[in-house]
Amino acid sequence: MLEWLVSELRQKEEWRKSLPLPVETALVKDSVDSLIQDLERLLASNNIREDFINYFENIVKPSARYSFPYQAGFNIFRQGSETKFKNPKLQRVKISEIPDGSGYKIIVAGKEITLRGVPESFVIKLFSQDFFTGTDVMNWLPDFDWEIDIVPLLTRLVTEGIIFVGN
Repeated sequence: MLEWLVSELRQKEEWRKSLPLPVETALVKDSVDSLIQDLERLLASNNIREDFINYFENIVKPSARYSFPYQAGFNIFRQGSETKFKNPKLQRVKISEIPDGSGYKIIVAGKEITLRGVPESFVIKLFSQDFFTGTDVMNWLPDFDWEIDIVPLLTRLVTEGIIFVGN
């Protein structure tokens, strides 16, 4: 956890700055006090536990294996809309709404993808099913066109390794 915390702090500019010289000045004390307060705020934040758990799960759980030829973009829809898709087992999915409300950010095994213009109900159904078909997706997105909207969406999810073509 300490390694993760150090990497988080390295991303903040104030933690990368040199301390003022000479060392015995009040500026050093003020700088150190400021860093301690920043660390206390970080440790007291509500997200630190979840952020660390997400980081930890992504380094200890291997991502699903590469699925050739589908992940390369070939023969994904052999059965058309009846093509089966699957979600990798035992892989945690983190879904968060994009701040502007235009879509959702999805993180799976350290891979991040943004889906814009889809309803929350679709995202929930997509990742709550072990298996689903293209027809299921058409039912979840009744206002979307199979060829124009759904095929590119599923292709992107497959090629990014977020979902896989089932057997």
